[in-house]
Amino acid sequence: DEKQHIVINNGAEPQSFDPHKTEGVPESNVAYQLLEGLVTSDSEGKLQPGAAESWENTPDFKTWTFHLRKDAKWSNGDPVTAHDFVFAWRRLVDPATAAPYASYLSYLQVENAQDIIDGKKKPAELGVEAKDDYTFVVHATNPVPYAVSLTTHQSLLPLPQKVVEK
Repeated sequence: DEKQHIVINNGAEPQSFDPHKTEGVPESNVAYQLLEGLVTSDSEGKLQPGAAESWENTPDFKTWTFHLRKDAKWSNGDPVTAHDFVFAWRRLVDPATAAPYASYLSYLQVENAQDIIDGKKKPAELGVEAKDDYTFVVHATNPVPYAVSLTTHQSLLPLPQKVVEK
């Protein structure tokens, strides 16, 4: 059994491995190596399925539903679920997290995002839900026809709650 190694030149040491606490390229490079978002983009910038195998929107572009792959797993073997995305997105806008990209969910027009960032509402009131373990739904206050492309951002990667809160 010969060990195999991979070496990646990251340019600099990452300041954090928490995708909600990072802003720089070195950190985002690591985040994208460790975590997979709902959607990814290929080398030509075309959207590709990530943790979500498919998605659809309502005709008014205010509700987006993502259907997660059942074979997506965390490194410990636990499934990646819609609850992981709900937890991560709520944590992103929680003022206690002080995430530099918290406003990203305001750009996405997610219901209550700005009010939560401003401390006027609780993170549990964010317009996201897990309909079941593999169905993640995003509710927007205004039409957002470009929503899927925004979900490729590092701040919207899933996080396992039991690991973060450990």
